Amino acid sequence: MSRVAAERESLMASSDDEVERLFVASGTEEQAKARLMAEIEEKGRFFSMRGAEADFGYWSKVEFWTLDESIALLLGKAPEVVTWKAIQPYVNISAFAKQYERMRTLALRAQAMNRGQTAIYPSAVIGWANEMDIPVPKVLAQGLAQLSEKRHRSASEAAARKASVEQGQQQPAHLSPESPHSNAAAERETDCSDPQPIAAAPAVPAPVQRQVSQNAAILALIVELGYTPSALPRTPKGKESQAKQATKTAALNMPGFTEAVFNKAWQRLRSDGLICDE
Repeated sequence: MSRVAAERESLMASSDDEVERLFVASGTEEQAKARLMAEIEEKGRFFSMRGAEADFGYWSKVEFWTLDESIALLLGKAPEVVTWKAIQPYVNISAFAKQYERMRTLALRAQAMNRGQTAIYPSAVIGWANEMDIPVPKVLAQGLAQLSEKRHRSASEAAARKASVEQGQQQPAHLSPESPHSNAAAERETDCSDPQPIAAAPAVPAPVQRQVSQNAAILALIVELGYTPSALPRTPKGKESQAKQATKTAALNMPGFTEAVFNKAWQRLRSDGLICDE
């Protein structure tokens, strides 16, 4: 039995009270019947089938989305199945298709969605949807948040490792490799059969810890905004790059960041080679 036939049989088997409720909600008996048939047909269309449901686990990992992919995902549908080309013939007869069309029109005219001219990063899509009060599927939002957290953690760990290495290289002059009292000299003079206690590593000073946190936060924002820290778009002469402007705007909404703090951290990352232009 086809899905449409099954839906028809289910509705026809409804209780008198349920049918009465539909009649009252729809107005006349003819309008109620038309509404019943419309519901049956809608549930039988391709975009209502299980195969049209989005695989949020996969799409939350895709680096960028097209505008039509974004609309399909926000509606909980598989972008490879529910395309604008496939939806268009149903716009005047389907509530879902009309919803898709109206959302797509909003997106096409939105600066945040690049007016549909280029690929869109998922974070921009979610931000635009929130501004427009468009519900974001919970599983999609969770998948994107988990990926962002992983990237932030990786950037933090990389910055911490680099700071630790740099801290270890900044030895006092009297302990330099050339000094007779250096660690290397001490090793040569020590009898290996008489193990010596290992000194605890010095604590990282608070200013260095703050710089590590600032570096990690900026690197994480760069990635979240869809850029690659080691291959940022080239900076226009005499102007701030779009990547820097976007990252600064996001950072200034975070605790501990002022414009001066951000600019120093940005320059520090450039000097350390952690961010570079293409």
